[in-house]
Amino acid sequence: MQHPNLNPPIKSICTSSSDASSDNPVFIIETYYNSTTKEWFRKYSDGVIEQGGYRTDLPSSRGEVAFNFIESYQSTNANVRITPVFDATPSETTRNGGIAVKTVTASGCTIYHDLPTTLTVGYYWEARGI
Repeated sequence: MQHPNLNPPIKSICTSSSDASSDNPVFIIETYYNSTTKEWFRKYSDGVIEQGGYRTDLPSSRGEVAFNFIESYQSTNANVRITPVFDATPSETTRNGGIAVKTVTASGCTIYHDLPTTLTVGYYWEARGI
């Protein structure tokens, strides 16, 4: 019985997600990390850009924060995720705020924070798109 070749020779680099296969893979073509700002990105051969970072610019009460992506996208279809970071355990008397993505543009996004941030020290953000 012959075994399949699970490591075939690479014939080309994929430039569209629909053309990816074991012998035509997608590659990371560029990376970036800034240890001061904690921002990073990865660019892939099919045009996808993943990027993210950590920010501490939440408003002291309800409000919005807008920030620019490190690398702009071709459209407003990027998927953005926000993860709040708390420095204490929430309780009935010290509520933590919720964070949500409000708008996404090709060059950045706006997030909304709905409660005071007394225990919220920052948030991680991550975006993925073309």
